[in-house]
Amino acid sequence: MAGAYRRCHAIISSRHPLILWLHCGTHCANLVVQSAASSIAQLRDTTACVHELGLLYGRSSKYRAVFRAGATSGEGSFTTLKPGEK
Repeated sequence: MAGAYRRCHAIISSRHPLILWLHCGTHCANLVVQSAASSIAQLRDTTACVHELGLLYGRSSKYRAVFRAGATSGEGSFTTLKPGEK
């Protein structure tokens, strides 16, 4: 979005030269949290492990079936690893 030559920032700035460019507050907060989390080895490794499990879940129908069987046997009923999806 913020490319100086070809992205949205450049297009908007060429049409409205007095406009100010500011980063989105949530994007800045995301960058801060990402930087802080990557500096803590245990958190970084845990996040990487969860990411790898998500990739495995997305690529393997066998793993999805095992997850569904385990998820419905305990408290609650879950069909996916991602919140908000069914």
